[in-house]
Amino acid sequence: MQQQLISNIFLYSLPSLSQQGQFDRATLYESDITQLLRKYPMRSTEVLSPLKAPVLLASDIEEVASILKDIQGRIEREGKQFSG
Repeated sequence: MQQQLISNIFLYSLPSLSQQGQFDRATLYESDITQLLRKYPMRSTEVLSPLKAPVLLASDIEEVASILKDIQGRIEREGKQFSG
């Protein structure tokens, strides 16, 4: 369920918003994804697998993978910083 929700946010929103220059909205969606991943941690492959071609273009998948990597890195750094 959470995987599908996160994948859908990526699928229907982030690549398009970024390409349109709507960075304020993209930031809100990234925040939603960050909160979901904090509550329901999952591997990148779990999130990205439903988005493979022909669902998204290869360039969009690369963009999504990069955003996901940034979000997961941020969560990991926060965990280390605030765990003790």
